[in-house]
Amino acid sequence: MIVNDSTTQSAACSESINRCAALFSEADRLSKQAYALLSEPVSTQTIERFSAAKKLADDKYRQARWEWLKTMNKSEP
Repeated sequence: MIVNDSTTQSAACSESINRCAALFSEADRLSKQAYALLSEPVSTQTIERFSAAKKLADDKYRQARWEWLKTMNKSEP
C-alpha cells in the first residue's frame, strides 16, 4: 500500500495545530484564573497566589508558543 507523504504530513500538521490550540486555550484559562484572584482583597497572600497562578499561565503560553514554532518549522517546504 502506498501512503501519500503529503497527506500524512498534512494530518500530522493538523494534529499539531490542534494540540497548540489546546495549549493556548489552557494558557488563557490559567491567565483568567490568575487575574480573577485580583478581585479579592489585596493581601500578601493574594499577591503570592496571583504571582504563582500567573507564572503557571505564562509557562503554558511559552509551551504553546514553542509547540507552534516547531509546527510551523515542520510545515515549511
